Amino acid sequence: MFKTIVNAVKNPDVRKKLLFVLLLIVFFRLGCFITVPGVDTIALNEEMQASANGITGLIDIISGGAFSRFSIFAMSISPYITASIVIQLLGMIVPSLEKLMKEGRRRWKSKSK
Repeated sequence: MFKTIVNAVKNPDVRKKLLFVLLLIVFFRLGCFITVPGVDTIALNEEMQASANGITGLIDIISGGAFSRFSIFAMSISPYITASIVIQLLGMIVPSLEKLMKEGRRRWKSKSK
């Protein structure tokens, strides 16, 4: 296992990609500690402790503790994923939205060719 890691680090392309990923992880973790300006942190801590077992506690666990600090990266990618799922489900129900989704797929396929 260590031999594989050493070989991966010796390859300049893989090393560059690993360093980029590590840099993004460090950037994200630092952003999780920067609180949104204008937030009363004392009131926020009291509210988070009061509702630790509810939905806010679950969101805090998913966001890696960033939600309880109300950081600038608190929601992570969760809103995008939720919105994507909702739009796909609505596309099955609303005919005009389904038409727009199919039209978007056709444009995407024509651009990739």
